[in-house]
Amino acid sequence: MAVALAGPAQAGTDRGIFGRPALSVQSQPLLARWNDMADRYAVGRAQSLPSCPTLTDGLGCRLSRWAHILDLLQGADSFQMIRQVNAFINRIPYAGDGDNYHQDDYWASPYEFMEFGGDCEDYAIAKYLSLRVLGFSSDDLRIVLVDDTRTRLPHAVLVVFAAGQAWMLDSLSDSVLDASTIGYYIPMFSFNEEQTWLHLGSQ
Repeated sequence: MAVALAGPAQAGTDRGIFGRPALSVQSQPLLARWNDMADRYAVGRAQSLPSCPTLTDGLGCRLSRWAHILDLLQGADSFQMIRQVNAFINRIPYAGDGDNYHQDDYWASPYEFMEFGGDCEDYAIAKYLSLRVLGFSSDDLRIVLVDDTRTRLPHAVLVVFAAGQAWMLDSLSDSVLDASTIGYYIPMFSFNEEQTWLHLGSQ
């Protein structure tokens, strides 16, 4: 999960995560990787979903199940949306990028993720884009690249800003957790579709 910066840091800080303040920066590698995934996501959205009358969770029906759940959640309470999206996406089987794509770090679109499974970034991306479909603003969503102090391994989660605080959606838990209580993740970078932040004290 190596991330390289390109370009000068922007002035000012933004909302911190896990107790670490954030500085807006330019990261062309992250932006390019996101845009590549977004192009594949747009292609998927333009295609017809497979016919799955039972809406089971088999390989051929996850996309239809996902679309059905998003339809049901339209107009629901924000926290119901967050909880249901987190729980549904977490049911997709884990699969490494090497197994799926023969690459070290591939960001799958939700359509690829639903079909083949994915790793931690893919869970976070699918949750992010699900909540965008449900009307959440990009300003209130951050994919966060973290160092897990328990395993000493990189990881990725989604953080949602709602009701005046940050909530963490993690592929390792169906619980939506208050991010201010999380001490085992050290944020390195966070980003949405428009901006990237470096978390101070993490480098």
